[in-house]
Amino acid sequence: MPVKSFLISLFSLQLLCCFSLPAQIQENDRVYSSKFREADRLYQMAQSEIDNQHFDQALQLLNKVVYLQADHTEGYHQRALVKEALKDAEGAFVDYAIVLHLDSSYLEAAFNRAKLRYQQEQYELAIKGFRQVLRMPNNETRAIYFKGTPLNSNGQPAMDAITTGYHIQGDVYNYLGLSYHALYNYDSAIISFNEA
Repeated sequence: MPVKSFLISLFSLQLLCCFSLPAQIQENDRVYSSKFREADRLYQMAQSEIDNQHFDQALQLLNKVVYLQADHTEGYHQRALVKEALKDAEGAFVDYAIVLHLDSSYLEAAFNRAKLRYQQEQYELAIKGFRQVLRMPNNETRAIYFKGTPLNSNGQPAMDAITTGYHIQGDVYNYLGLSYHALYNYDSAIISFNEA
């Protein structure tokens, strides 16, 4: 008889686990969904702070975004841009590396990282980065760049012109030319400028 009771107890335990597992999964989904919504809300707030040039506040919000959602690629990318604005080049390099680890085809992140290397006078690394950008697929774009955003009569941004990732290649060749020029490699600089 003890074996029969043991089997009945074991069977009861299995049934209990089977019925409580979906509840646990639902609870995990709710927690994840809640974190995702909160990360999205904070990200939108950070975008607003960036638009208003409040980079310290934006950084605090973006730190919370990536804490809540560790794979928030856009959060890391925006945080890298904010760190650049705050003159934290090393922090920006770290975030660009994370973005490219999460999404190796993120063209804008690779371009921005190479451009930052150029600005930091790391010309050989910049050239390597720009060459990587040229090898990346460029059949779609994630971002629209607004060039020149003066305020109109209502105090709202008035767009002068836009460009997308399709036009990034000219900028890449221009920066390549500047990097080669800084290294006194004038032949390669001329070739790059001609491509630009």
